[in-house]
Amino acid sequence: MKGLKNLPIDNPKKLGDLINSEKNQVVSMSLSNSEYSHMMLFSFPQGEMLEEEKYPLNTMYLAVEGEVIIKQGDKINILKEGEVFMVPADVFHEIGGKKAFKLLQINI
Repeated sequence: MKGLKNLPIDNPKKLGDLINSEKNQVVSMSLSNSEYSHMMLFSFPQGEMLEEEKYPLNTMYLAVEGEVIIKQGDKINILKEGEVFMVPADVFHEIGGKKAFKLLQINI
């Protein structure tokens, strides 16, 4: 399947089980390698965050496990497990959580 990688092809798995958590370290796994879209799976330990950043493409976030905090300026959105949220292209935002969480990020 051109463009996709690191996904199960023999037996289905839960998305969160594809990536392991590491103490005090954000872990990421690329799930695609297309020049038009990017899909990454992240595992964040408690207390870790990505500081303010922006992407040149629209970004969809899906909370795979736990709760994700997405902050845009003074606006704060909390994604609960299974919820999805989009940040438009070129908008600065921060991602974090009060506890450990796993997150799917898709840029298109």
